[in-house]
Amino acid sequence: MIRRIALAATFVLSAFSANAALVIAKAPTSNVTCAAGICTATAADAVLNIKDVKTLLKAGDLTIASGSAAEDIAFNATLNWTKPHRLTLDAYRSIAFTQPVTAEGTGAVTLTTNDGGTGGDYSFTDKGKIAFWDLSSSLIINGAKYTLVGDVATLSVQITKNPNRNYALARYYDASADGVYGASPIITAFNGKFDGLGHAIDNLSIAFNKKDLGIDAGLFLEIGSKGVVRNLQLTSPNIQVFSKHKQDQFVGALAGRNAGKIRDVQVIGGNVWASETVGGLVGWTSGTVANSHVVETSVQVTGGFNGGGGLAGDNSGTIASSGSSAAVVGNLGTFVGGLLGNNFGSVSLSYSSGTVEAGGAQFGNDGSSYSGGFVDYNEGTIDQSWSSSPVYGGTGAAGGVHESDNYTGGFADQNFGTISRSYVTGAVSAGEYIYMGGFVRFNAQGGEIDASYTISSLTCSYCEAKGPFFATGCPAGSDDYWDSDTTFATGRSKKSDDCPAVSSLTDAQLKSGLPAGFTPSIWGQSASINDGYPYLLANSPQ
Repeated sequence: MIRRIALAATFVLSAFSANAALVIAKAPTSNVTCAAGICTATAADAVLNIKDVKTLLKAGDLTIASGSAAEDIAFNATLNWTKPHRLTLDAYRSIAFTQPVTAEGTGAVTLTTNDGGTGGDYSFTDKGKIAFWDLSSSLIINGAKYTLVGDVATLSVQITKNPNRNYALARYYDASADGVYGASPIITAFNGKFDGLGHAIDNLSIAFNKKDLGIDAGLFLEIGSKGVVRNLQLTSPNIQVFSKHKQDQFVGALAGRNAGKIRDVQVIGGNVWASETVGGLVGWTSGTVANSHVVETSVQVTGGFNGGGGLAGDNSGTIASSGSSAAVVGNLGTFVGGLLGNNFGSVSLSYSSGTVEAGGAQFGNDGSSYSGGFVDYNEGTIDQSWSSSPVYGGTGAAGGVHESDNYTGGFADQNFGTISRSYVTGAVSAGEYIYMGGFVRFNAQGGEIDASYTISSLTCSYCEAKGPFFATGCPAGSDDYWDSDTTFATGRSKKSDDCPAVSSLTDAQLKSGLPAGFTPSIWGQSASINDGYPYLLANSPQ
């Protein structure tokens, strides 16, 4: 099953919203001149009819150029051809594919972006993809040659031989034919470029349970500092890695570790389970993750003192415009969050919406656990992000072998860093002996929370918590709020003790206008968006 999500298209749609484009479509050709195999836009709004494209490509090589008039190229019609001719798309800025382009013979493709412009890129949304029937076909992207591969095994062999080369997935691949891998299919650190061209690798399965096998796991064992992976879907992966060892281990559907760049990658459905640090996309990233999402995937971490997150277990790099709706579950002593387990880097314009559950019910036992709707532990920076993740903080125990307390927060459990312009709408619930907070359970001295709010409700059998409405510990930021109508707490043993700098607003007040300190260029408000509560203009929940 292959699906695309609307959020994955956000970058492309925004990139074209302020600019016209040369559109390849079923509409009649207009504002385009064609001569000697080159078609060029002559105005900002231009159309090249898909039948004209097929006729020209049948006759010989074809170049379609946006020029500075149109700037971008949008490929919005299905194209296939059998002749051994090259299709070249030359954009002043960006190229966007929403429909499939297929070379059914030995045809070739060249993509060129930013030919005179800046800030452009190429992307695949909706049904967009580039497919090749012949693996000997030529693919050139921005001057770089790519080797086409049709399956995971071939990709593994090629990268083992040359981990610095560029590769592209020629077509959809169902990895169920490979059976179950006993380790990462690609064990060599990858420092080239791998482009999925909008295709999916379906049913990738990795499983091992070895006491001394302390290696990372994912499609890629490791994406190196020069490595780039983009425009790929991993659908219905089944990753189950359980081992006992003395070294750190990181597990993710795409990669165990990432020191390079991941862009426009989706993990959809399936399971990613591990005894060590685990993320739906990547176990640990010190590189860059952008425009990437984990959708309806089950992520579980079972080993104590390890992190688990819908997108990544640990982040010490940069994450931007990414999100997760994964269901995240942690066992005793784990640190779990809707997007990240632990953050030591930078996160912006991202979200979490899947359920988060820590300790207790899922595994049938008690013990300390740590959880947050967006992240469990933050020592880095988080900006313009939100969480609607319902959080279940587990069940602590008083006395006996498993005497322990559990800790949870609507956005984060612990904050030692900076959280700015962010909000929480998900409910927080737990059993007994719980410490919790509506936004952050514990904000350390010097930890900053600025221009943020929570409407989270808090429910537990017995809450031993100060300041459950926003945070325990005064945030060093300003203009923070909790909703006095929705952010209530049941089962508390102590009254609210929020800092004076954190204000309460009624539900009507919070919906009637932006609170003080919420900049209109950052925040918006509409009855039809986010149930009327303030939302982030650059990171809308709808």
